[in-house]
Amino acid sequence: MVLTTKETMTLKPHPSISSQNRNVQVVYFFLLILFVSVLTSVILVVIFSRDSPDAELITRLSWETPAVLRKRLKFLPKTNHLLSIWTDPDPVSPEDLIKGGTSVYDAFRADWDALGYTSERGIVMAAGGFHYFASAYVLVRELRHQGCKLPIEMWYRAGEMGRQHIQYLRTFGVICLNIDHYLPFNMQHKFAIKVIAMYLSAFREILFLDADNNVVMDPTFLFDCPEYKKHEVLFWPDFWPLGGDAPCYESFPEGVKPQLNPFQQESGQMVVNKQRYWRQLWFVFRILENNLETLFPTPFNFGDKDLFHITWNATDQPFTFVKHRTGAVATYFSNVSRKQIKAVAMAQHAPDGRVLFVHQNHAEWGDRRGDDTAPWWVHLKRHTHTTRGGVEGGYWNPIGPTKVEAFRDQVGTMEDDYVKFMDDLRAERWYRDFYVNELNDRSL
Repeated sequence: MVLTTKETMTLKPHPSISSQNRNVQVVYFFLLILFVSVLTSVILVVIFSRDSPDAELITRLSWETPAVLRKRLKFLPKTNHLLSIWTDPDPVSPEDLIKGGTSVYDAFRADWDALGYTSERGIVMAAGGFHYFASAYVLVRELRHQGCKLPIEMWYRAGEMGRQHIQYLRTFGVICLNIDHYLPFNMQHKFAIKVIAMYLSAFREILFLDADNNVVMDPTFLFDCPEYKKHEVLFWPDFWPLGGDAPCYESFPEGVKPQLNPFQQESGQMVVNKQRYWRQLWFVFRILENNLETLFPTPFNFGDKDLFHITWNATDQPFTFVKHRTGAVATYFSNVSRKQIKAVAMAQHAPDGRVLFVHQNHAEWGDRRGDDTAPWWVHLKRHTHTTRGGVEGGYWNPIGPTKVEAFRDQVGTMEDDYVKFMDDLRAERWYRDFYVNELNDRSL
């Protein structure tokens, strides 16, 4: 039989042949999905295990399989719950995480020995870029001026410091470390650098200081004071009260009774035995990388501050909270009749009640004009009651039973040191060249 043209065009394939074609297409589709999955795993392994080409002390950290990669970096998808972090039975130790492993720490300690220091105890900072480098530099100068002989690690991100920064600070007993050379992944949260700097530090006992902190005296004695020796960890209070109704307390492991503090924590200064509490530091870092704002709803998510004492609580570890309340340092009264001040810094006390730190987190040294010689630290306002009273929102203005004193009468003229140190820094050609745009913008 001969088919006509019209009949040929309307002829359909046999149903069995059409079904076979569809089956082949499904198989090809699943093979394609499998290929893409394998390729993605290989790419992830390559990305997260590659070395920095210009790092001298680093050896390759090899991931055995994609499963190991997922285990080590399981916080990256940001899906774990707070409780799963605190109860993690297999936290990653610093030696397992850092590129190069224990050989890196041996190299760190050899470097300290070459400079005439020991790595048992030291100061850790996270500093870099225009704002924080200037503040960290004057803090280093004041530490040495006050007689502090502790070695100092200054951790920074790639591009934040140049070779001359590093050489200059080394003359003051500071070793600068590019954190991007030592981590096998990229940090997600802007505050994570301070926590991971403590975690990766070569020191066994750490005094951590924010870059914009300042010292009134040599703080070395903190390592030997009874308050630190009791639990080998020392935290400081913030202005604001913290009660047991904070949402983070709802996630505490079963059977753990938290040590409720009357105030939130201020983490611009901490003393920690890293050898004893490295797991807690790792958990704090994990929380920061796990979407902090979800795990700690407002108002308990200002940076990293409350993560420390609450994590110590949640993992059933003891700690000491300095009992003296935070004072406010101000340049002027905004309302004299109400004793209302506009604070530029926080005054933190030693366990014996003396002002020890002035955390200048509302006025950076690098932003201060070169011709501005008027003092910033004029008034010191402190609570006279350990628990009564609060803080006026937006002003850091202590209210309730308080007193206002002349800062220099109570603390001294150490602010003048910082002004002089900034003048020294501005005179350095490398500083002007590296930060030329920022300096021009501020007409310094």
